[in-house]
Amino acid sequence: MQFESIREMTQRLMRAAIHSGDRVLDGTAGNGHDTTFLAECVGESGKVVAFDIQAEAITHASARLEAASVKHRVELVLQRHEYLGKWLDNHWPGESLAGAMFNLGYRPGGSKDLVTQAETTISALEQTIARLRPAGLLTVVLYTGHAGGRNEADAVIDWAKSLDPAHAVVLWYQFLNPHNSPSLLAIRKSG
Repeated sequence: MQFESIREMTQRLMRAAIHSGDRVLDGTAGNGHDTTFLAECVGESGKVVAFDIQAEAITHASARLEAASVKHRVELVLQRHEYLGKWLDNHWPGESLAGAMFNLGYRPGGSKDLVTQAETTISALEQTIARLRPAGLLTVVLYTGHAGGRNEADAVIDWAKSLDPAHAVVLWYQFLNPHNSPSLLAIRKSG
């Protein structure tokens, strides 16, 4: 028996939570892998919004979406993820999210100086949970192998542990070896 990778586990959980026609969010578009996955999951009638602070990331994500013929399902937003609540309120007022994905750290192939930060990440996660529908799913992949990564991961884990289980249930999936391997937080909104 082989354990599922972090990516496989994340996608399996998300596939079970979202359906055709849903609205979902990618809080860290990066190179567009999760954005494309989400766009495929929501089908023709669904919508995805993806945020990133790097124009280069938006360009890479756009090309990947175009190649997969799903770009028309996605809104790419060049903006910091801690402002996602305002964007959602302005563009999808009254809509709730079926799911949301975040990959923390830096964009693979991009500058390692541009990394997510605990304070702004937690703000974005709080805003996301507030907009999830009952039984909606939020996944957060935590990377600790870069400068500041362990501090951010610890802060996000502490935040997740503090969530009231009456409102959200948290799963933490992690390989204990090798050292600095990523881990997954999956947060399911109650209701």
